[in-house]
Amino acid sequence: MQLAAVPVRRLWLLYALAAASFVTTLGLPYIGEEGVYTITSLEMSLNRDYLVSTLYGGAYGRPPLYNWLIIPVAHVFGWDHVLVAARLVTAVATVLTGLVLSWMTTRLTGDRKLAALAALIFLSGDVLFYRGWLAYSDPLFSLFMFAGIACLWAGAHENRPGLIWLAVAATTCAFLTKVQTAYLFHALSLVVLCARPEYRATLLRASPIAAHVLGIVAFLAWHYVATGGANLDDTAHHLLQKSSTVDFGDYARQLIVFPLETFSRFLPASALAAWFWYRRRRQLATDASQGDGFPVAILIGLIAVNVTKPGVGVDLGTVSAEAGSQFAARKTTLSGVLEHTVPQSFFEAAYKNYWKLKTFCSMPMVRAPSRVSPTPPRPPERLVPPMTTMAMASSS
Repeated sequence: MQLAAVPVRRLWLLYALAAASFVTTLGLPYIGEEGVYTITSLEMSLNRDYLVSTLYGGAYGRPPLYNWLIIPVAHVFGWDHVLVAARLVTAVATVLTGLVLSWMTTRLTGDRKLAALAALIFLSGDVLFYRGWLAYSDPLFSLFMFAGIACLWAGAHENRPGLIWLAVAATTCAFLTKVQTAYLFHALSLVVLCARPEYRATLLRASPIAAHVLGIVAFLAWHYVATGGANLDDTAHHLLQKSSTVDFGDYARQLIVFPLETFSRFLPASALAAWFWYRRRRQLATDASQGDGFPVAILIGLIAVNVTKPGVGVDLGTVSAEAGSQFAARKTTLSGVLEHTVPQSFFEAAYKNYWKLKTFCSMPMVRAPSRVSPTPPRPPERLVPPMTTMAMASSS
């Protein structure tokens, strides 16, 4: 089974099941610093000051967009369930991030199945089991930040200035969610895209420049309207202090650690992608591109196993026994659903081909004879790497 043989609706069915599983996390006990935004949302609602967030009466120093989204949901569910409201906002943001990734992949490659597979991979690992539903501002920040980068890239690719205006708006929302670092991410993306002449011709037109000028005005206006410029002065002082005491060794270590951390969060898909890329470089991709579903069945099968098998993908030692049992129950329930929605033969092919993968990985690195006619190989399709988790890790 190659990718072309997998119905798009089956990929989106797995995505929908993974997204629906977030419902089972809403009632888990507080984890880590989840109480911060629930308390600041409660104080903001009681004080009716929706511009400055406070924690135990003192200024918290974070923009309030995440609180703005929590408060109306908490009014619906009741303030006794404010943690449910906060986690629901986070889970929706995570699901929407996968959809934005799918949209961007479609705009850049035109391949709807690849877009669905990219979204499914995004929602199959660490984001699904831990970081995608906790009541932190990072998933919402990542949604707006990645949406800004995606719109900026698609706007330059398709010569659509309207998408660039939307990119600036999304970046501004990312700033209002957490931190000014959003503008740095946007600026770096802009510089990278401008390196291509065809993109530069679009990005340096009058309309995109006006959009970025308006974004700067909005940034300055927020600081002076909300805090009278106090936060802006604090930010400038903080940046000067950081620049004078920067540890270049620690910065270099982060440049190494963050990509490895991102790679680990997308396991097993990232390992399979790296393996197939390496084998293709060695001209041994014939076995991975033909036959009875070697690459696609195992990849989607492992994603499904990651979503459904109890006890996989979460460190139960980091949560309470009650939370761990709820995790296991959540996956067991999904296993039963999948048994009635996904053909058993599909998973049997995935498990069978797992041993092919293990055996093939242990083969000596030699050039294998081709089993097809000696025609020039097709150039590999350019995959669009997901960028959301890197933005989340960098902003933490």
